[in-house]
Amino acid sequence: WHSNAIVERIAHNQVKTSSGSIYVLQGNIDSASMRKEGFPYRFIKRFTYGFSKKWKEYAEEFLEERRR
Repeated sequence: WHSNAIVERIAHNQVKTSSGSIYVLQGNIDSASMRKEGFPYRFIKRFTYGFSKKWKEYAEEFLEERRR
């Protein structure tokens, strides 16, 4: 299972996807699974407490680093 792309942060624990669905995030981030999927520690740490107001900047930075 996976959602569509996240396009908007409503609150630190609420996001909206490109299809218009709104998700309420509950519980802690699954950092072990994220590490297994190749996400760097710094990126995971930035989302430990949900989506910050700078989430798009963090995602763009992550994608830019992957392109190198």
